[in-house]
Amino acid sequence: MIVEKDNSIHNSVITIVPLTSIKHNKDLAHLRKGEVLLGNELFSKFSAKFNETFHSAKEEYQRLQGKIQQFKDNEYALCSQTCQIEKKQKIINNQLDLLEKMRFERL
Repeated sequence: MIVEKDNSIHNSVITIVPLTSIKHNKDLAHLRKGEVLLGNELFSKFSAKFNETFHSAKEEYQRLQGKIQQFKDNEYALCSQTCQIEKKQKIINNQLDLLEKMRFERL
């Protein structure tokens, strides 16, 4: 888990705390020095983020399904508007857009 909330993308160092799950024989009343019980806070945050992302993806899927249905019987080509684009540039722009969106997402 990365613990720095406002770590700049240009910073060369991040602070990471390793996580582990509680084993069935672990005595939670007697944790060792440096061990902290986190409870279900991370699960709650990840679960909420998953549900939000899933809901958003489901809405986008339904929107795209509607658009696809519009093409079902009504498609035609506009040959007068044919153009060429460079494959590499389009792929790179899509990847950069995805990375930019991920950069600003927070739990």
